Amino acid sequence: LSSLYEAEGERPPRARTGSQGESVTAQLLDSLRRLRRDPTLLHIGVLSSLYEATLYAFVFLWTPALESRASLAAALASADVLDVLGPSEAVTISHGKIFSLLMLCKAVGSRVFACGLGHVSRDAGRGLQRTFALRALKLTFATSAACLALPVLSQRYDTTLFAFCAFELMLGFYWPAVAILRTEFVTEGRSSMISVFRVLLNVLVIGLLELSGFLSECAMFSIACTMLAASWVSVSVLQARVQGEASILAMPAGRPKASRSDDLEHESRPMLTTEGDSDGDADGFV
Repeated sequence: LSSLYEAEGERPPRARTGSQGESVTAQLLDSLRRLRRDPTLLHIGVLSSLYEATLYAFVFLWTPALESRASLAAALASADVLDVLGPSEAVTISHGKIFSLLMLCKAVGSRVFACGLGHVSRDAGRGLQRTFALRALKLTFATSAACLALPVLSQRYDTTLFAFCAFELMLGFYWPAVAILRTEFVTEGRSSMISVFRVLLNVLVIGLLELSGFLSECAMFSIACTMLAASWVSVSVLQARVQGEASILAMPAGRPKASRSDDLEHESRPMLTTEGDSDGDADGFV
């Protein structure tokens, strides 16, 4: 609703219905039709919605996951350590410092991606940048799935915190990479197309929030890993499709047709005959 209001409010009164009487609702419907016709747009919407829904799941999972592991570590600690630290200090985690650490990892990931993209931009044009973004997304989804699988396999506090930091590092890769894809492929009606993408995202987030009320932590992390695996499959299919289209465009168009001047030049050349010398003797052919 806010996207519709913003799209309508920023336009002058004459332009609000479009040059051909096209309203915002008509633009959204046109985006749905283009999304159905173009598999590339569909894959971009699916992979972005699945991954960003996983981010929302991570937001309400990381705090209880770390708190439970901190409590477990305190319970397994020796009695001397508990006497020194006290029971409250042994089970309390510093949420502010951990959140700052996660944001720092995200900033580092964005910087690493920017350095890699800058190196690629000096060597080639937008085609290689697009390939770099697709490969970065594949790495992001695969690594993120592995990071969220670690809390299912391990109950150690330090291992879980390391996995969450690596997850945020990959998040720094995701935002600039998906921005490159949206700029490259979503060329018309970008705001309405992204609004369509958010519909699937909101459905997934609401479903995850409902499931989190009665599913265990391991089950929620498993669902998040499954969504990340689906995102990896989607970006792999998208990469194969883009590379296939690029190969077709790079193929030579075939031998060009000879011009009329070439035909006249060819006709003016002497024809090869079987006649021999001026005496009329014919050369033999083997």
